[in-house]
Amino acid sequence: MNKQNRKPTKYDLVLGGNNPPPIDGVVLGGIEGVEKRLSSKNFEAKLAAVTEALKYGDKGIELIIDTLEDSSEEFQYAAAKILKQQESLDAKQALFDYDPYLFFTTLKDWNHVIYNPEVGISDPINNAYIVRLDSFIRESRVAQWNGGERVVRQTFYKVDTFKALLATPQAKEITALSCQINDWNDRYENREFGIFLEAICDAAQQLPNLKALFIGDGDPEDNMFRKSYLDVFDITPILEAYPNLEVLQVCGKFSDYPFECEGLKHDCLKTLIIETADLSDYNLEEICCLDLPELEYLEIWLGRRMRRNEVDSLSSILNYNSFPNLKYLGLKSGEDSDLVAQAIIDSPILKHLSVLDLSMGTLTDAGVEPLLNCPEIEQLDTLDISNNAVSEEAIGFLSEIIYNLIADNQANTPYDSYRYSTLHE
Repeated sequence: MNKQNRKPTKYDLVLGGNNPPPIDGVVLGGIEGVEKRLSSKNFEAKLAAVTEALKYGDKGIELIIDTLEDSSEEFQYAAAKILKQQESLDAKQALFDYDPYLFFTTLKDWNHVIYNPEVGISDPINNAYIVRLDSFIRESRVAQWNGGERVVRQTFYKVDTFKALLATPQAKEITALSCQINDWNDRYENREFGIFLEAICDAAQQLPNLKALFIGDGDPEDNMFRKSYLDVFDITPILEAYPNLEVLQVCGKFSDYPFECEGLKHDCLKTLIIETADLSDYNLEEICCLDLPELEYLEIWLGRRMRRNEVDSLSSILNYNSFPNLKYLGLKSGEDSDLVAQAIIDSPILKHLSVLDLSMGTLTDAGVEPLLNCPEIEQLDTLDISNNAVSEEAIGFLSEIIYNLIADNQANTPYDSYRYSTLHE
């Protein structure tokens, strides 16, 4: 977006000096003063200027969007969060036109801070507090039949840190939590997710303002390209316990325990992210049959090879039944991305999507060909096919019809060679 000439005239009163003005102070020089604050190196002053700029309509929105072009990622998401909270449709549309990924509400909209009981809660509105499942190992000696002894090590888990957070007076104001299970050890006795899940659901009355939640294996920022063996039991209790939740992100293994969530309705959820390297066909179908009328962003890591008849599990999504407000669809890390691409082409969903994400999979030129021959693909704002096995020639053809094509990190293999998805390489 091109900047207009906004230099002050000789009669304008503008701020001078290098020190940022008080965040709540009077902005001198009108929009010129706001522009000066937006160029400040002080993070808080810049955020305050974003709110002030909104008072100037289209000119203020243009200023904010221009600022995003050369700002830090932290500021981008903080400014985007302010824009998304406005009633102005122009502000939201301008943000979407600039970067659709900033438009959607995800956990990136919050600053991630490890909860320290000695420090407490300083900013329950803008911080996503990280709490981890506490673990300790207990050793015991067991007598052997031959008179000797062997040492048995058992891992026990508790949620003391989470309970300490709930005991703070500010807990009721918390809007985002990141519940991480980092140090689980026993693959054959995965109780960890269930322990944390029960604690979170029991705390629903103490967290009435919770809008965003991550629960699962590790840090959500570090899960890319990493396979998880943590068994996820179900997400239904979370959705039932938190009817006002807007963002749910879960990382783990979704194959051993069946979900029973078909038809479950949640009226507020806008973003659902399922990160896995192992998603059973049954659980995929259950997730796809959730009733989420406000869902805008759906990201599912397919995580395994799908037979042709198993693509039918995606029918509720692709036929646009359960998620009428969907704008972003991510079907990532698939072992049969070409088959998934064909299923999308054969469905009515492309007419409604703005962003299609098929990254981290096995997409080849064979899967790109039906995309190129589909007229509806041209209405996409963004197509992400990064981390696949698509040729430079096919990428060139796609770039001619897609406004924003993301196609970096392609495997150096012939288009007809088989490639494992990113999580299985």
